[in-house]
Amino acid sequence: MSRRVVRMMWEKMAARGSELGFEHVEAVLGLLKNGSSGKILALPGKTAAAYFYGMLYVGAQPEVKKLISSGTVFDEITVIIESTGKLKEVNLPDGGVLQLSTAEECPELTKKQAAVPLAFAGNELCIRTRRDGDRFYPYGSSGSKKLKDYFIDNKVPRAERDKKLLVTAGSKVLWIIGERQAGWKTRPDGKWLVMRLAGRKDEKNDENIAKVLLSEEEIQKRVKELGRQIHDDYKDKEKL
Repeated sequence: MSRRVVRMMWEKMAARGSELGFEHVEAVLGLLKNGSSGKILALPGKTAAAYFYGMLYVGAQPEVKKLISSGTVFDEITVIIESTGKLKEVNLPDGGVLQLSTAEECPELTKKQAAVPLAFAGNELCIRTRRDGDRFYPYGSSGSKKLKDYFIDNKVPRAERDKKLLVTAGSKVLWIIGERQAGWKTRPDGKWLVMRLAGRKDEKNDENIAKVLLSEEEIQKRVKELGRQIHDDYKDKEKL
């Protein structure tokens, strides 16, 4: 799939003043390459992309989330942290809003605000529910434990455990959103990743409905059309 097609799709949906970086385009192409059905990729401009049953969806985050959740169990949302540290907002499946940013100093840690060294988190985060084998290093504790054991120790009802949203980086659970955050073994150095749970945003039915739905066949058709257009433009320039 052409990188240019990805940019064209995104530009129709994105808010003014936002930019789509190279790493975002590559991440969208990765959805198609890996066949990551049900996975949601958060993009700048309050947009998102998802690949689901042979279709690529690009649109406003709430709408992409609705489309995917209506046909499958929530899988995950991937978020790329930009080097600029610009605030990113991610609409969560439960209706909440996760705000991500970087800071020079560690802010106050609360149930609604967590922070970890940026070097510890990396530049790609995943928002998901628990998986077998997840381990958690609770802030202030002396060591890690299975996430399942943490839920049992804290008397989290079995029915609620699969609904808890996590912020993860690779195999590391950074934050049980709205609850306990992870600690870290190494001494913090450099910037901090700040994660804040904001209030629920009202979603109006007539807003953020714009979306692009393209099948693989339509994608290939668009790529060929762009190829012909570029070829014709080049030929016209040669004549001049």
